[in-house]
Amino acid sequence: FISDDDQSLFENDPIEYVRKIHSSSMEWVDHRHSASQLVENLAKLRERDVLPVVLNFVQSKLYEYQAATGDAKMAMYIEKDACLQIIGHISLSLIKSPSHSPEMEPFLLNHVITFLTIKMNFLYLIS
Repeated sequence: FISDDDQSLFENDPIEYVRKIHSSSMEWVDHRHSASQLVENLAKLRERDVLPVVLNFVQSKLYEYQAATGDAKMAMYIEKDACLQIIGHISLSLIKSPSHSPEMEPFLLNHVITFLTIKMNFLYLIS
């Protein structure tokens, strides 16, 4: 979800970056918005089929991130950010789901709370 151009814009002009990612006019051309809407709508309309697949994918990526060390971990932070954005977009479906709702608190403690304490300003802003 984060391109090199986005990261460069954040580092050089953080105010413009925030304006850009929250601009409603950018929704029409932003691939992230389209992908997010697709996943969100699939989770709403096909919950039983989509949620297990998405959650397995997200959890496998997040466990890979946790197991990585050093430079490998730094290279995977964009994947972790994308996974957390996916969870954010399907959160209403997860909360309403009786089988997935109990899993959310441990998930948030393991993957989100630790992400908020990260020392990379760019990631902290978007989390």
